[in-house]
Amino acid sequence: MADMPEDEEHQLALQAERVRQMLRDAFPGAFCEPPEGKTFAHAAFVEMRTDLPLFFPETLQSFLPQILEELMDTHTNDDVDTENAEFVLMRLNVDAYTSEETYARQRDTFGEAVVEHDRKASEYLRKSRREGFALTTPDQAKAIYQWLLLARNWRDFAIWSDDLEGALEYWKGRANAS
Repeated sequence: MADMPEDEEHQLALQAERVRQMLRDAFPGAFCEPPEGKTFAHAAFVEMRTDLPLFFPETLQSFLPQILEELMDTHTNDDVDTENAEFVLMRLNVDAYTSEETYARQRDTFGEAVVEHDRKASEYLRKSRREGFALTTPDQAKAIYQWLLLARNWRDFAIWSDDLEGALEYWKGRANAS
C-alpha cells in the first residue's frame, strides 16, 4: 500500500481493527487461546481456504472467522499470487449464479444438455452454500459483510470483483435480516 495516501492507509488500519473486533465479538468461541506452542501456521490457513466447501456448518462457525482474520494480516495485495484468497471469496458468494449470457455462449458451443447440467450444478452449489451458512447469526453476517467491505480494498480480489459484489449483496441482506 505504498502508493496509498497516509491518511487513507490510517483509515484502512482503523477499519481493519473494527472488523477484527466485530469478528471476535460475533464468533466468540472461534478465538480461544491455543495451547502453548500450538498455533496454526500460515500455510495451514492457506490450505484451509480451499477446503471451506468441505466444512460442516459447525466447523465453518469455528474456522471461517479465524481464516478471515488471518487473511486480514496476510493477504498478498497481489492480483495474481493470492495464496488461495479467492476461494474464501467464492465461498462467501453464496448465491453465485451463471449469467444468461454465459449460458447462451455455452449453448452455442456445447449444446443444451451442457447448459442444463450447468444450471442444475449451479443450483446445487447455491443450496449447499446456503446450508453451510445456516447457523450464521445476524451479528456474524454483519461481521462478514464488514470484512468484505475491507477486503474490497485489496488487490487480491481485483479479478474477482463480480464475486466480491455478489458476496457483499448476499451478506448485506443477511446482516439486515435481523
